[in-house]
Amino acid sequence: MQLELSQNDGATFTLIGASEMLSVPYALYAGTSNTPDPQGQSDSTFFNPLYPDGTMNMVGVSQLITDSTFYVVPAGKNLHVVKFQVVSTAQYNLAEVEVNGIEYIGNYGAAQSFFVFGAGDSITCPQSSPSLILSGYLMDSMVIPVNVDLGNGTYIVPNGKQFFVTYCSIPKDISTPKIQINGISLIYFVAPTLPIILSSGETISVTPATFDTFLYGYLK
Repeated sequence: MQLELSQNDGATFTLIGASEMLSVPYALYAGTSNTPDPQGQSDSTFFNPLYPDGTMNMVGVSQLITDSTFYVVPAGKNLHVVKFQVVSTAQYNLAEVEVNGIEYIGNYGAAQSFFVFGAGDSITCPQSSPSLILSGYLMDSMVIPVNVDLGNGTYIVPNGKQFFVTYCSIPKDISTPKIQINGISLIYFVAPTLPIILSSGETISVTPATFDTFLYGYLK
């Protein structure tokens, strides 16, 4: 770009300066980025903990599960469950979910939580539970679903990972277990409004220890 000055009403011009055109940072970004998507997979700089696998290629799932019917997460996919709805509201307090034959999710706080299950995970109900409707969506797998049995001891977040805790399942006969993060007891929680984020090397445990206490979430 050059700047010229005229002293005779535009008849002649005198060059008084010149400079090179420089790229604007936002123009550089626009030229190199993919199509912006605040909750999708195209912008790797943005991460929403409520949509850890993004929102692209989302497929809705609504499945009746009973003690004789189950849902298995397809290969290459993560299942995000946003709600377990009891078919008979009169039996709400009896509702439980069984994951891979051993893990139970009680009805406590489930309506406010979300769960991430991985490929091959099998979801059903024990015989003591009323039928449920599983509602959620399938996504291409980008994070690692984790179900942690705190009864087996302290869980340490793997090196280079973050653990996003979305739900804590406790036995019905223990009303006030204490969740401890890095040895410090937290106020009793089951379903945090937003995921609790633990960094690499941090620890989480429960007291009193029980084999029926599970943490649900994912690693990123």
